[in-house]
Amino acid sequence: MPLATRPHTARPPATAARLALRHARQLSALSGRGFAGLPRGWHGLSDRLLCATEAAGGARFTRLDAAYGCLRVAFEAGERDLVGALVTAAQAEAAVTCERCGGAGLHRRLARRAAVLCMPHFVHLALTESLPPWAVRTWLRAPLASGAPAVSRAAALGSDRAPQVLEQALARLLPPAPRIEALRADAPRIAGVCAHLRRAFGARLHGLRLLPGSGPAERHLGLVLELSPGEAEWDAMIAVEALPLDFDWSCRIECLSPQALAWPGRSADPWLALLARDRGLPVARLLAACGLHGPAATAGPSGAPRAAGGDPGAPAG
Repeated sequence: MPLATRPHTARPPATAARLALRHARQLSALSGRGFAGLPRGWHGLSDRLLCATEAAGGARFTRLDAAYGCLRVAFEAGERDLVGALVTAAQAEAAVTCERCGGAGLHRRLARRAAVLCMPHFVHLALTESLPPWAVRTWLRAPLASGAPAVSRAAALGSDRAPQVLEQALARLLPPAPRIEALRADAPRIAGVCAHLRRAFGARLHGLRLLPGSGPAERHLGLVLELSPGEAEWDAMIAVEALPLDFDWSCRIECLSPQALAWPGRSADPWLALLARDRGLPVARLLAACGLHGPAATAGPSGAPRAAGGDPGAPAG
């Protein structure tokens, strides 16, 4: 059932069975399970891909499905020059098409899942992870915030307040924050890694936060770098490659801007930003609790001194 907050499309999407029947000559060794992995919102662009391929002379596809928000296409050798450009165009279209409704969407992460979704369906996905269907409807009908005028969350989804609804939905899924006591043994190693990152980024690095992980004994954590605008991802990759060879602490490194941490619902990765803001453990707090000290204080964006590696908005540890 489509969300009540999103206009209903008059043209129902084609079914996977209809696609398989209509383009049977172009499909080779494609199982029913492969089509089961093709999202409903992508049936239209898949249909257009198969039609364009047939008009160009035909090709036999061996895969046509989706995984982690990406359209996966494979075809027999010898056809690459014919259909390569068509496949690239279809994948580019899928990257901005909601998998649920076929409307405009963005690639979004939710815990270990990834999909291309519009804002209403991303909110719906977050809610269905923690609530039964009847409770989802009740949650959406509830007021967005206390006070007048009262606006339901469902109504807010269709306005510029949709990011606030998204943050409330994602907050239901946040895991517990990392515990200082569980990380005392790793604190010296974390301090060395963070000192390396501070040298690599200099004044661009405004804060470091540890994220909760999914592994046993809280050892599979994440480290978020709060960076000024720039080539953050490329710089981070170089900095990670240059980590000391004896670094054996399991950790993933992510980058966020101060703006993303201030407004997670409006960021490119709302789940990561909200996780860092509400469950991130400032590294400065961990090191202070363990009797370790980082480099001398550096000036923040406003010129006020603060501890290097600290979090400007975090309470004192």
